[in-house]
Amino acid sequence: MRTRFEAGSAYADKRLTLYAVLSLTALLGALFGALCWCYGSGELSELLDNARERYLAERRGGEFIGVLTASLSGMGTFLLAEFLLGFSAIAQPLEALLPFLRGAVCGVILVSVNGGALDKAALIRTAAVFLGLLISLSVTVFAAREAIYLSGRLFRICFAGGLPDGLFGRIRLYAARFVILLAASSAGALIDCGLSVLLLGRS
Repeated sequence: MRTRFEAGSAYADKRLTLYAVLSLTALLGALFGALCWCYGSGELSELLDNARERYLAERRGGEFIGVLTASLSGMGTFLLAEFLLGFSAIAQPLEALLPFLRGAVCGVILVSVNGGALDKAALIRTAAVFLGLLISLSVTVFAAREAIYLSGRLFRICFAGGLPDGLFGRIRLYAARFVILLAASSAGALIDCGLSVLLLGRS
């Protein structure tokens, strides 16, 4: 009994450590995205500026379904990618890279909508997108952790003599956790949509 408890504690510690590492990766991605916006030049600066204008114009339009669809597609793309990569035994590097990429997208959005200003309009724009971005980034980190663990299990199977007991149960648990993450993404998209329509629609 004590051995099982210690093993469970070690497993929980590993999951917490991996979550912390992936969270740091996502934050570094956000910093990278912010720096790209602030110091980008030439074609990169023009590309980011056009993306910013499309992003704000879409939300200022105040169309609930359009904003909701855009928000869900942004979150869902990363979530689906992590889910599918989890079934690959050698996809851990890509799974760990996605939080960085999502963080970079969030960093660009957060800094670009602010526009470097500290006036009331800038604060309203920041408030409109911040919570949705935070939920999206958190979901991506959780998804990456689950995908990495399943990939690790499949990688170990490659060197085993056969399929271990409990694998299919683990896959069912994996799918169930992603359903929960999908629900969290949907809630985040609704929040993002509501705040965008409420705040940006009036700015």
